[in-house]
Amino acid sequence: MVDATGAGDMYAAGFIYGFVRGKPIEQCGKIGSIVASEVITHMGPRPLVPLTMLCRRVFISSLQRLIQYRSWYIFEVKSWPSCCATGLG
Repeated sequence: MVDATGAGDMYAAGFIYGFVRGKPIEQCGKIGSIVASEVITHMGPRPLVPLTMLCRRVFISSLQRLIQYRSWYIFEVKSWPSCCATGLG
């Protein structure tokens, strides 16, 4: 953290941005955290990158990790013999 100036305001703005667009509360909080985390990386309260692009990048990355995890789970765990999947083997 370099400078916390504006972090609370950015969190609130990100949260409200998601809320007024009908996003789930959890996602509103994530948007708030993403934009607040950007503003504390440098001096001053103004973001240095477009925040919508930053949010998209974070959510796409999270979605890709989820898809990779679920692919592994479906192809690896679900294909185990039932005795191994239930912990009996």
